[in-house]
Amino acid sequence: MHHQREAIRLLFETHPHEWISLPDIQSIAAQYNARIHELRGEGMDIQNKTKKINGKRYSWYCFVPAQVVTAPKPEETMPEVVLESEPLKADLTLERDGQYSMAIPQTSLF
Repeated sequence: MHHQREAIRLLFETHPHEWISLPDIQSIAAQYNARIHELRGEGMDIQNKTKKINGKRYSWYCFVPAQVVTAPKPEETMPEVVLESEPLKADLTLERDGQYSMAIPQTSLF
Protein backbone atom coordinates (compact mmCIF):
# COMPACT_ATOMS: atom_id res chain seq x y z
CA MET A 1 0.00 0.00 0.00
CA HIS A 2 2.94 2.34 0.59
CA HIS A 3 3.81 2.41 -3.10
CA GLN A 4 0.27 3.52 -4.00
CA ARG A 5 0.40 6.32 -1.41
CA GLU A 6 3.82 7.44 -2.70
CA ALA A 7 2.58 7.29 -6.31
CA ILE A 8 -0.36 9.55 -5.44
CA ARG A 9 1.96 11.87 -3.46
CA LEU A 10 4.26 12.15 -6.47
CA LEU A 11 1.30 12.84 -8.77
CA PHE A 12 0.09 15.67 -6.51
CA GLU A 13 3.56 17.13 -5.85
CA THR A 14 4.37 17.26 -9.56
CA HIS A 15 1.03 18.94 -10.31
CA PRO A 16 0.42 21.41 -7.45
CA HIS A 17 -2.66 23.64 -7.73
CA GLU A 18 -3.98 21.48 -10.60
CA TRP A 19 -7.25 19.60 -10.49
CA ILE A 20 -6.61 15.91 -11.17
CA SER A 21 -9.55 13.76 -12.23
CA LEU A 22 -10.59 10.78 -10.17
CA PRO A 23 -10.01 8.33 -13.07
CA ASP A 24 -6.37 9.55 -13.28
CA ILE A 25 -5.90 8.86 -9.56
CA GLN A 26 -7.70 5.50 -9.75
CA SER A 27 -5.34 4.43 -12.52
CA ILE A 28 -2.49 4.32 -9.98
CA ALA A 29 -4.35 3.36 -6.79
CA ALA A 30 -7.48 1.25 -6.45
CA GLN A 31 -7.77 2.26 -2.77
CA TYR A 32 -7.35 5.94 -3.63
CA ASN A 33 -9.68 7.16 -0.85
CA ALA A 34 -7.62 5.48 1.90
CA ARG A 35 -4.35 6.71 0.38
CA ILE A 36 -5.63 10.32 0.14
CA HIS A 37 -6.82 10.06 3.74
CA GLU A 38 -3.29 8.95 4.78
CA LEU A 39 -1.68 11.83 2.87
CA ARG A 40 -4.04 14.31 4.50
CA GLY A 41 -3.12 12.79 7.86
CA GLU A 42 0.54 13.56 7.05
CA GLY A 43 -0.37 17.21 6.55
CA MET A 44 -0.96 17.47 2.81
CA ASP A 45 -3.76 19.89 1.93
CA ILE A 46 -5.72 17.91 -0.66
CA GLN A 47 -8.99 19.48 -1.74
CA ASN A 48 -11.70 17.90 -3.80
CA LYS A 49 -14.63 19.04 -5.87
CA THR A 50 -17.47 17.23 -7.54
CA LYS A 51 -19.71 18.17 -10.40
CA LYS A 52 -22.79 16.53 -11.82
CA ILE A 53 -22.71 16.35 -15.61
CA ASN A 54 -25.59 14.73 -17.52
CA GLY A 55 -26.73 12.98 -14.36
CA LYS A 56 -23.27 11.53 -13.59
CA ARG A 57 -21.10 12.68 -10.72
CA TYR A 58 -17.45 13.52 -11.49
CA SER A 59 -14.68 14.20 -8.96
CA TRP A 60 -11.35 16.01 -9.03
CA TYR A 61 -8.62 16.44 -6.42
CA CYS A 62 -6.11 19.26 -5.98
CA PHE A 63 -2.97 19.49 -3.82
CA VAL A 64 -2.35 22.93 -2.31
CA PRO A 65 1.24 23.13 -0.98
CA ALA A 66 1.88 25.01 2.24
CA GLN A 67 3.04 28.58 1.81
CA VAL A 68 6.70 28.95 2.64
CA VAL A 69 7.22 32.16 4.55
CA THR A 70 10.70 33.59 4.41
CA ALA A 71 11.97 36.21 6.78
CA PRO A 72 12.62 39.57 5.16
CA LYS A 73 16.21 40.70 4.78
CA PRO A 74 17.42 42.83 7.69
CA GLU A 75 17.72 45.95 5.55
CA GLU A 76 14.02 45.61 4.67
CA THR A 77 12.92 45.58 8.30
CA MET A 78 15.29 48.03 9.95
CA PRO A 79 13.90 51.56 10.03
CA GLU A 80 16.20 54.31 8.88
CA VAL A 81 17.47 56.31 11.81
CA VAL A 82 17.47 60.04 11.26
CA LEU A 83 19.00 62.26 13.92
CA GLU A 84 17.35 65.61 14.11
CA SER A 85 20.15 67.39 15.90
CA GLU A 86 22.91 69.68 14.77
CA PRO A 87 26.31 68.22 13.97
CA LEU A 88 28.58 67.80 16.96
CA LYS A 89 31.11 70.61 17.26
CA ALA A 90 34.46 69.91 18.87
CA ASP A 91 37.61 71.93 19.35
CA LEU A 92 40.86 70.22 18.37
CA THR A 93 44.04 71.44 20.04
CA LEU A 94 47.57 70.43 19.10
CA GLU A 95 49.45 69.79 22.33
CA ARG A 96 53.24 70.35 22.86
CA ASP A 97 53.92 66.61 22.63
CA GLY A 98 52.45 66.46 19.12
CA GLN A 99 49.20 64.78 20.19
CA TYR A 100 45.77 66.24 19.57
CA SER A 101 43.19 66.72 22.29
CA MET A 102 39.52 67.28 21.69
CA ALA A 103 37.07 69.29 23.75
CA ILE A 104 33.40 68.39 23.23
CA PRO A 105 30.79 70.75 24.64
CA GLN A 106 28.18 69.14 26.91
CA THR A 107 24.86 68.65 25.12
CA SER A 108 21.73 66.68 25.78
CA LEU A 109 20.81 63.97 23.28
CA PHE A 110 17.17 63.88 24.39
